[in-house]
Amino acid sequence: MCFIISIAIILILRINKIYHFPKILVYSFYQVISVFTTTGFSSSKDFINWPIYLIILLIFIGIIGGCSGSTSGGIKFIRIILYTKQIFQEIKYLIHPYGTFPIKLDQDIISKKIISSAWSFLAIYIFVFLIMWILLISFGLDFKSAFFSIATCISNTGINLGINFSKIGNLSQYLLSFAMIMGRLEFFSILILFSPIFWRR
Repeated sequence: MCFIISIAIILILRINKIYHFPKILVYSFYQVISVFTTTGFSSSKDFINWPIYLIILLIFIGIIGGCSGSTSGGIKFIRIILYTKQIFQEIKYLIHPYGTFPIKLDQDIISKKIISSAWSFLAIYIFVFLIMWILLISFGLDFKSAFFSIATCISNTGINLGINFSKIGNLSQYLLSFAMIMGRLEFFSILILFSPIFWRR
């Protein structure tokens, strides 16, 4: 996936005549890998001057995140695979309502509990993202800056999108810091602290 996206970005940058070879190869591959692994490094000082659709593409790569078990942020690619498999499973059920179509990974059948947990994570991710996005706008950030800020913080990509975080206000800084913590600990570890059951002896 990293390779395909990198090639696509190389072609787009070349068409727009932003870089020349071999610099275009280094900048494209480096930036995609940095975002996908949520490392946070930028391959170029003028990265924010790339076409806006490329920046949005890189943000969504960061939201997807790295592999299962890695320390990268984002939803994690393994969950995306599970979501895709269940979507196709539901399509098969529409065609064959009485069929049996288990979801498998490496020939292992995935339980419904795991699938449910994956969808719960996605629901929480989207809900928290939207709430924080709205809050950032209410704190004075514009629509685009609020979206880019919460996207880069909640997925812990760390990419610089031209936003000066030192000038966005204390409330916004606290909120984005909390978003980074929740994204890194995958929400449930934080939300469990607010559950009364956790504190019962």
